Amino acid sequence: MRVHIQGVMVTGATTPIGERLVRQLCEDHGIDNVLAVAAEDAMAFEHEKLVYRKVDLGRSRRAHELLFGIAKDLEIEVLVHTSMHRAA
Repeated sequence: MRVHIQGVMVTGATTPIGERLVRQLCEDHGIDNVLAVAAEDAMAFEHEKLVYRKVDLGRSRRAHELLFGIAKDLEIEVLVHTSMHRAA
């Protein structure tokens, strides 16, 4: 049984795992939108389903703006959190 998902958000999208996941999600015909989120300025990967946002998730106001802005607009149903802190 195939499930249709309106949108998936991936945090840490520029990490090796995050980028590979974003690529796979963009190729999945059961997913309409992929919102990639990371602290870097841009991703090396582009796709028609992909929307990229540079967001510092450590700042609560920025996280709130992300969730109640573009994530709401894209009807994100699934969040995959692969983000990690870059310093110990």
